[in-house]
Amino acid sequence: MKFRQIFLFFAVITFFTANSQNLKMEEKAEYNPEETEKPEEGTNIKGNQNDDLTSNVILNLPLTDLKSITEISPFFRFQYSYDKHDGFSNESPNPKYFSITKEGLEINIYKGDKSHTKSSPTSPRSELAGQDVMGDIKDNKHYSISFSQFISKYPKDFEFCWIQLFGAHDPHVLVRFKYGTYEICARGLPCLKLPGHPSQEVGLWVDWKLDFNLAKTGGFISIFRNKVQLGSLRGNTSGENKSHFKHGIYTQGIHPPDTMTVYTKNLLFTLNKSEEDVPEPEPETEPETEPETEPETEPETEPETEPETEPKLGSEEGFFKHFQNFIYEIIYIIINLM
Repeated sequence: MKFRQIFLFFAVITFFTANSQNLKMEEKAEYNPEETEKPEEGTNIKGNQNDDLTSNVILNLPLTDLKSITEISPFFRFQYSYDKHDGFSNESPNPKYFSITKEGLEINIYKGDKSHTKSSPTSPRSELAGQDVMGDIKDNKHYSISFSQFISKYPKDFEFCWIQLFGAHDPHVLVRFKYGTYEICARGLPCLKLPGHPSQEVGLWVDWKLDFNLAKTGGFISIFRNKVQLGSLRGNTSGENKSHFKHGIYTQGIHPPDTMTVYTKNLLFTLNKSEEDVPEPEPETEPETEPETEPETEPETEPETEPETEPKLGSEEGFFKHFQNFIYEIIYIIINLM
């Protein structure tokens, strides 16, 4: 009987020794600083991602310190008082009206100016009229046009337009100061009054952005100042699939009472990815996810737990595991013999 007790005592010691070795091996396997703390390459998406993934840049024109005014003429025609054109061309306009500076493109309009052509009944303007990419704006596409503007000289209460979208036959979108307030107008839709006044912006750089989709149904025009949306129009905003962008100083109602000077820079024209271009995965994902979740989760959990209990052959953990089983078998045989 004493021999059985002594033998059982040594068996228990052997059992706990083997288990302690297994626990050490498990702890070693659970935490490996070299494997768990080392960051994977290419996972820092935030530092490498493109902030403008959903848009395609059509034109990026800084308009600051260019070598020549002719760098603008491929994209715009210069419209200004017709009696000031002598000796100048569209590629090289009168520098009193348009000139390149370090601050940006300087645009002037003067008291006594006339319309941009002798036969035009319109009001005076010093304005860029889009051509090429700026003159081929289509319907049913989501565009954005942004730029920075600096008002240097402003005649008191002078009413003017500085953003136009000109359709196939006439201007159908205007952002202007008229009737003592800023407003955005689209042909066939009521004008929307906007906060602000040009006298409050003299001597300041202001970032303007026009976000729009010209369409007979579902069209919209949104105007932003310094990244804050001022207002939006929705409805029929179609330009009959042929519009161009105009920017500058376009007199509204009255002739300029004195000189007005503005600077503009950082003109950016983009074609944005519309919601129609984004695929709708709902019909495909619902039938696929249901059959995949059940067979994937159950088989994956079972094989993951089994390898943890079965030690690898030749490992230290495997040795102690087999040794422990061997001791159990010896104990069982001796007890039966006794």
